[in-house]
Amino acid sequence: MIAVGPEFFGTQSRKEAREKETFPDGPPCLNHLAKVGVPVSGGNTVLVNIATYFKKSMPSGWENATTAANQSILTTERTFQEVENIIKSLTKKDYNYQCSQEPLKSYCDRGKCHQRKFGVGSGENSFPILGNLRKLDSDPPTYHWYLTVSGQDVTIEFTDAQVQCPREFRRRVWQKTSLAVPILKQNVWDKHLNDLKKDGKVQVITLPPDATTEGQAWELIEQFCTRNEGDSEADMLLGRPWTDPETNRTHFRLNDVLRFMLSQQFKDYKIHQLGKLMRSKKAKDQQTNVKGKNFNTWSLPAFQKQTEPFDVSDSLKDPGNPF
Repeated sequence: MIAVGPEFFGTQSRKEAREKETFPDGPPCLNHLAKVGVPVSGGNTVLVNIATYFKKSMPSGWENATTAANQSILTTERTFQEVENIIKSLTKKDYNYQCSQEPLKSYCDRGKCHQRKFGVGSGENSFPILGNLRKLDSDPPTYHWYLTVSGQDVTIEFTDAQVQCPREFRRRVWQKTSLAVPILKQNVWDKHLNDLKKDGKVQVITLPPDATTEGQAWELIEQFCTRNEGDSEADMLLGRPWTDPETNRTHFRLNDVLRFMLSQQFKDYKIHQLGKLMRSKKAKDQQTNVKGKNFNTWSLPAFQKQTEPFDVSDSLKDPGNPF
């Protein structure tokens, strides 16, 4: 058994012990009590939880560390027999922290405690340590979260809805690691997210327009309007766009644009989303009659077209070159 005395806490006095974190990666309540002093009436409860911390953080030697804590941390030491009873009790089984009991309850920070290596929920099947969260500011947003799950560093992709739901978080961690982690209550989970923001661990990455869903959709709309244009208004019945030379506006049917997008493997927009995008770009819609057929059309200012041909390399101009 490892002998641990008061010097284990890196101090020669109780005052010095309170100037630093006494229980590294341990519950905030225990570290706070080590600084401000343990009430006499709560000494036994605090020592039980200190023993629980040491059993988690140093499986070999936790008994002597508990005895040393009784001498160095508690305002009024427990008797030798009281300390022995606590050690015997924890030797038989593992205990959880007694968060609902005073004086721990008054200084409980459950959200922060979950992120401590030896805090609430630590040990086998413990809650992951939450690292930096990168948010790709796309539509919808995509998140990449750096996590430590049972000592394993992983990066997991989440949707906006998954980030906000502790049950969905658990499901994604299981899919990535095959490890089941605890499901936190929603209010605790919300505090985790807010703490990440406060601690500067949420990084928002702004994407260029053509890397967003809307940007990709708009590029396809431009392609549709500038390629394979119709020669007359009647060509819209064949699914082709037509540009009115008098108004310099390109007219089309919305369903034809959507079919073109699907042909390009773009499946992120439904018809109502496409209509919403058109509205945001100041597109106009109207009833049109062509060859006795009434249908709804949309129009946009004509896109700028390429006016110069592509350059042809000299090697392709030479008829003697077989390539």
